[in-house]
Amino acid sequence: MRRVLHDFPDSKCREILLNQKHAMKKGWSKLLICEAVLPDVGCSGFDSLTDISRITFSSMQRSEKQWATLLASVGLRIMKIWPPQGGPFSVIEAEIGED
Repeated sequence: MRRVLHDFPDSKCREILLNQKHAMKKGWSKLLICEAVLPDVGCSGFDSLTDISRITFSSMQRSEKQWATLLASVGLRIMKIWPPQGGPFSVIEAEIGED
C-alpha cells in the first residue's frame, strides 16, 4: 500500500486496514505500507508543512507511535519499519497481532 493512508483520517484508515486484514492469513501474510513516518520531535520544515496541509482533509502524516496505535486499533502490529533510502518514505511491515 503506497501513499494511501496519509490522505484519510484515522476512522477511514481503520476501514481500509480492516479490509486488508480480512484478506490476510495470520502467521503468513504481511502488509507493507509505504508512507512518511515522522519523528516524535525535530520534524523537518517540509514534513511539518505537509502535515499541516493535511488538516484540510482531516488527515495527517503520522509518527511511529501514531502508526503503531492506528494499526493496533484494527488488530495489526508493526514488525519493522525500514527508514527512507534515498526518498521521503519509510516502509512499515505489519502483520496480524495477537488476539
